[in-house]
Amino acid sequence: MTLHSPFSRIVFLLLVLASGLSLVSQAARIVIAKELARSNNISDLMWALRLDANNGAIHDRLGLLYEWNLNDSSSAIQHLSRATDFNPYQAAYWVDLSNGCELAGDLDCAVHALASAVRRAPQRPEFEWNKANFDLRIGNSDQALKDFARYLQLDPVSLPASFAVLDRGFNDPLLVWQRVIHTLDDPKSELTYLYLVKTYHPKFPTDTMWKQLIAERHPFPAAAAIPYLDRLLQTGNYMEAEKSWSDLKAVGAAQDSSRADNMVFNGDFHQTPLNGGFDWRLQEQPFLNVQLAAGSVCEKSHCLHVSFPVPANSDYEAAYQIVPVRPNQTYILSADMRSQEITSDSGPRLRVVDLECQTCLDAATTSAIGTTAWHKEELIFLTGPATHLIRLSIWRPRSRVFPMEISGDFWLRAVTMHAEESARIAS
Repeated sequence: MTLHSPFSRIVFLLLVLASGLSLVSQAARIVIAKELARSNNISDLMWALRLDANNGAIHDRLGLLYEWNLNDSSSAIQHLSRATDFNPYQAAYWVDLSNGCELAGDLDCAVHALASAVRRAPQRPEFEWNKANFDLRIGNSDQALKDFARYLQLDPVSLPASFAVLDRGFNDPLLVWQRVIHTLDDPKSELTYLYLVKTYHPKFPTDTMWKQLIAERHPFPAAAAIPYLDRLLQTGNYMEAEKSWSDLKAVGAAQDSSRADNMVFNGDFHQTPLNGGFDWRLQEQPFLNVQLAAGSVCEKSHCLHVSFPVPANSDYEAAYQIVPVRPNQTYILSADMRSQEITSDSGPRLRVVDLECQTCLDAATTSAIGTTAWHKEELIFLTGPATHLIRLSIWRPRSRVFPMEISGDFWLRAVTMHAEESARIAS
């Protein structure tokens, strides 16, 4: 039979038409099944399966509905398992199967399913998170520690959010450090963990962990250690904070171009202040500008510029630094200052107070008033019998004499402090 005869042409057209109708029918089945698969109604999903029986997504959705809406674990696991059969490379289906098996009390099934999910998506941190929490729930602590270490390798920025689980789950900060945090080989993560430990467990000793971190000699910016150092200061761990700061300087993380015998860190303002630790902390206040300056305005290389652009009569602390000292010791504080058109009788000055007992020590240099050229101001002060830290600040107290409002500019450079050994009082 050839297509030249009328009959053969009709048969051929009928075959083509039948094939087209079949394709259209199949396409329609898929479209309808896809639309039904979006439903939260089990009847709709069962119809979707009749139209597309090998669709893993439909089986997965059915399994979840049986699990959560009908509490039918048997039917749920049946469909969730079928979803992994039809699409074994979809890691999310394995996680859903694991959750279903755990709810049904089949822990072997749950373990196998979670392991399959992690194998199929090794770079997806959320699946490692699920596995870590599952192992923790079933008491497999050793594996859970490995899982959390792997999870934080994939997603280190999630450490603060993960800390609560690690803390409640193991209740042993040192164990978590040794088995999870220290294995990351990441100083920023280690510093974040130390800060979190001191925040939630202020009395827990962290010196061992800190020593291990420093001994690694991995480079990291000093700014990364500031939250931990500040937490040590806030919780009264002054000696530990001072030792940690010394370690930062020893490894080159905190660099100071001032003279070695200068107790004021960054006293020449060559480096941008860290705003924490034992460096300068620049303060933001209304009607006050504080910034580093350089060049001709400083005459030398660098200085700190404090500006009062809007006349106001307020207490101002433009910047401060915490400085370790010894009790019953005389110190000499000096600095170069310059002012321009300071309008108030109460101008900026350097102030020293005992960090824990202001009434025990509160001294200040002469204030800068009007317009003055660069000149040196000096302050000699004696610490109290219990003074270990002082707060050195650039301070302007409220004026009580007309004109009270302050405006103008103030510059500071070459801030130094050293002990006058001959004047030390025996304890």
